[in-house]
Amino acid sequence: MTEKRNIRLSVYLTQSEQRQLADNFKIDLPIADQAKQKQLADNVRNAALGKKLEYKKVNPIAQSQFEQLARLSSNLNQLAHAYNLKNEPSTASVFNLVNEIRLALLNITISHES
Repeated sequence: MTEKRNIRLSVYLTQSEQRQLADNFKIDLPIADQAKQKQLADNVRNAALGKKLEYKKVNPIAQSQFEQLARLSSNLNQLAHAYNLKNEPSTASVFNLVNEIRLALLNITISHES
């Protein structure tokens, strides 16, 4: 049975230290999305423990599509929040946003399959 990692260790870095880590581990900046953050955390942990480092390159097309989807999801969350506050958004704005999300998901699926 694999032991679960349940102890969190936070480290603060300067911008130059973050750039150096990103260069050392071949991770593109900015390190904003969770996949890059996890990759960096895994590499820092493995380096500190003397383990083998993994260099995974995230497909830039998929990454940009997921970033676009994250923005659309944020917009949808804002509409839901406005609705819950009784500042109901127009039906047209909800329809347009849902349609954008659907198209983005279709694009991600098609790109991933090819």
